[in-house]
Amino acid sequence: ITKILKTKTEGFIDTFTIYYDDSTEESFELLNGKHTARDYNLFLYSYYMPEPEPKVERVDLPFSSGSIDLTEATGIVPYKDREGLEFKFILKDGNAENFANIVQSLSMFLHGKYLKMIVDHDTSYYYMVRLNVDPKKTNARNSEIVLTGVADPFKYNLLASNEPWEWNPFSFVSGVIQDTSDITVNGEKEIEVMAGGIPTCPEFYVSKIETTLSVVFDDITYKFASGAGSYRFPQIRISGDDAVIKFVGKGKVSLAYRGRFL
Repeated sequence: ITKILKTKTEGFIDTFTIYYDDSTEESFELLNGKHTARDYNLFLYSYYMPEPEPKVERVDLPFSSGSIDLTEATGIVPYKDREGLEFKFILKDGNAENFANIVQSLSMFLHGKYLKMIVDHDTSYYYMVRLNVDPKKTNARNSEIVLTGVADPFKYNLLASNEPWEWNPFSFVSGVIQDTSDITVNGEKEIEVMAGGIPTCPEFYVSKIETTLSVVFDDITYKFASGAGSYRFPQIRISGDDAVIKFVGKGKVSLAYRGRFL
């Protein structure tokens, strides 16, 4: 073995690739997530997930009435982080020794770390959070463990448009199935991206260009001028409406779009 690298992450699964000195490769998968009930025997009885506060920016002009609201100067409302997250759990097997072991194990896994979090009633999305085991609110006598912390302003589609969907944890209510990976372009190729939420710039991964290759959005053409690689165009933003993306030229490209929501 010459090296082992993590090459892909999908949901709770990390894919690792083993590279051998004879140039052969082999992959294996590992579960990277924990579930508070299944792994720690914790019962969630209360939680608080606040909405993000808008970053309101008003400029007061001398000698004039009122003020100028610049909050949406960039075209969208900016938001602060979700401060004040709180999750309250009861340990089902609450003897003192087991309680101490669970607190230690949970702290080693998440305390102060920036992690992806999926809540059981909303499994089509994830939050990026930084949680702590709160020592002031955690109570051994009541077998109560409390996590507090902060999250990014938005929740995100569990799967991006170029990632393969799976039956579990797919939701028939809010789940979205689309495939924008390995798009072969030979002349012109149009695809429709199912959009949602906050305006977001998709990322384009060009794997092959045989002649030239460009993307057209709102009748404006953007050329993949540097050959194979990753591209992002600030002018291409997908938001609340489904978007039609057209590729022109000859080559192969993947489009990665992940919706963001409040």
